[in-house]
Amino acid sequence: MSLEISPEVLHLGLRDPFRIARSDHGGGHEVTTVIIEIRDTRFPGTSGVGEGYPDRFYGETPETMSAVLPILVEAIGDWQPTRSGLVDAGAEMDRAIRGHGAAKCALDIGLHDLAGKVAEVPVHELLGLRAELPPTDFTIGIDEPDVVAERARRASAFPALKIKVGGREDLATLQAVRAVYGGPIRVDANTGWTLDGALDLLPELERPASPAGPAPTTPGPLQCPDCRGRELRLSRGPRWSGRDRRRGERQAREVRRHRTRPSDA
Repeated sequence: MSLEISPEVLHLGLRDPFRIARSDHGGGHEVTTVIIEIRDTRFPGTSGVGEGYPDRFYGETPETMSAVLPILVEAIGDWQPTRSGLVDAGAEMDRAIRGHGAAKCALDIGLHDLAGKVAEVPVHELLGLRAELPPTDFTIGIDEPDVVAERARRASAFPALKIKVGGREDLATLQAVRAVYGGPIRVDANTGWTLDGALDLLPELERPASPAGPAPTTPGPLQCPDCRGRELRLSRGPRWSGRDRRRGERQAREVRRHRTRPSDA
């Protein structure tokens, strides 16, 4: 076996608290992550660096990563630092053990880094991709509406924002963000919304931004990754696809009908 790994656990303090609905995440003031350095004895003097974030919600900790990484390394074996070799390495990890995404992520990133260095080309070129970064968003955790809005204003250069919701003031928070940011807003409740609560809140997100704040010059959509592709607008002339609305209402009725259906027992 030619691969050797050196993991390191880092505890990082955060400038801005980062809270989500479903877990403590260090109380929102720090995060714990695992960095690994990968070496291959066939390519001396070269190493790759990867990172995996162990989320306890998925049953992962630095300790589980430490236990699983040797199993994954053994499964990968004498991999090839090529595009197809990286695909094969990922498949071997999945065959070796289910789940454990943080450990697999750290190894996968490290192998990509190492493969690019061995081939002496950027990773995007190794994979046959363009050099331009794909569009991404900036994520802001749960906090008081004015605090979230200020963080949104500071992040206004990003093409989209993802706002963590599932707290007590979701609507006020999103309205405050919309008042200072005109681009796409995505929401992520991290299991903090119930079906009924989401159905009550989503129509409110269609309404214009609070009259107390200025309407955005270039209104953008409010996107909800957990809402089956529905796209809402917090601006003048709000729009929500009628087809998506009808499909969502049908699904909600089916769930409610199932909940109230008499037991067959």
